[in-house]
Formats: sequence, C-alpha cells, structure tokens
Amino acid sequence: IGCSGDSFDGVVCGTISRINHSCVPNCEQTWDKALSEERIFASVDIRAGDELSISYVPPFLSRAERSQMLQGSYKFQCACPACSSIDGASDERRARLRELVQETSTSGPDGVRGTKAASEMMSLLGQEGLNTQGYRVQACYHAFQCLLRAGSVEEARSWGEEAASHCILCRGVGHGETLMMQGFARDPQSHRAAPSTDVLPTVAFVLGSSAMVAGAYVFLSR
Repeated sequence: IGCSGDSFDGVVCGTISRINHSCVPNCEQTWDKALSEERIFASVDIRAGDELSISYVPPFLSRAERSQMLQGSYKFQCACPACSSIDGASDERRARLRELVQETSTSGPDGVRGTKAASEMMSLLGQEGLNTQGYRVQACYHAFQCLLRAGSVEEARSWGEEAASHCILCRGVGHGETLMMQGFARDPQSHRAAPSTDVLPTVAFVLGSSAMVAGAYVFLSR
C-alpha cells in the first residue's frame, strides 16, 4: 500500500494485506505517519466471529466500475451485498456521493450550501450502508469550514466537534489529524478560515472471541 501524504513511499503489511475486500466494509485503514504504522479500525460494531473487511476501491464507484477495477487489479469478482444486489438506485446514490466527495474537498463562504452538502453526504453514506468514518470526517470538516467563512462560529464548532468524533473512530485518539480536529472544535477561531484570525492552522480474517465496537483498534502492521 502507498503511505498517505506527500511521500511516494509504500509499505508491505503482511497481515493487513490478507484482509478481504467488501464494498460495504466493516473496517478502514489509516497510515500513522508519526508511528510509521498502518492501522486498522472497526468502522461499525462487529460481532464475535464476523469476518473483518476493508474496501480495495473507492466506495462511490458504480457496481460495474467496482467490478471492472477489482477484476483488473485483483483478479476476482466481488460478491458482497452491494454487488449481489441489482438495485439501480444504489448506483445513483453512489454517483451522487462521488459528486459530493468532490464538492466537499474544498470550501467556500456559503454556510447553508456547505451544511446541506455535508448532511446529504452523511445521509447517502448511511443509505448505502457505508460506515466509513473517514468520509464523514470530510463532510463535517467541509461544513465546519464553510460556516466559519460565513461567520457562523458556534454552528461551525458543532460540526467541528462531530468531525473530531468521527476522526477518533477512524484515526485513533492520538493521531495528528484527530488532535487537529479537536483543537479546531475547541477553538474554531484558530482555523485559517475564521474571518478574524491570521493563524494558519484470500485468507478470511475473523474476529476472535470478543465483539468489537466501532472505533476499536484492531491491529497494526509496521
């Protein structure tokens, strides 16, 4: 896997690489730059005995696009619930998610539009059974920035707090991104978007004898 950030470096994670794919995964991975570790977190409550899964492809692709990418890169056809269904509405929802992921990658001074996009994105993730917390962080952080630019500091704080709570679930308590989000939630004016500040800111892995709640740290690999 490639390490996130500006580096072109990659790592081989002998254990994590054996986790199977699902288009509705119950786990997500994150690179901890400070520790030089790839970490896996539960995205949703997982029962004892359930298989752990992550997504090998972006979740907003259509079923046909996911199938083509998985066959081309990994030489298998996915049979997860999302791919086994013939629900055309799912492709429409995921296409809209693609648009919202793009829209929420930047922010403007329109707080109403920002919160509307974030709320719609969160709703579509839920409808698709996508418990990935990372995209929820992106949605909430987008609303936070838009509201700050619009001067709605207290409403922005609420979205910042939500972004931080999702960040804990997918990055961990001590991760740099989590700490940054918590800092912005405590003091929105410290963010550069605030108008009155100059501060820049093929082996199945199965859960063992214990159940796991969302956000639980599964394991890591150096």
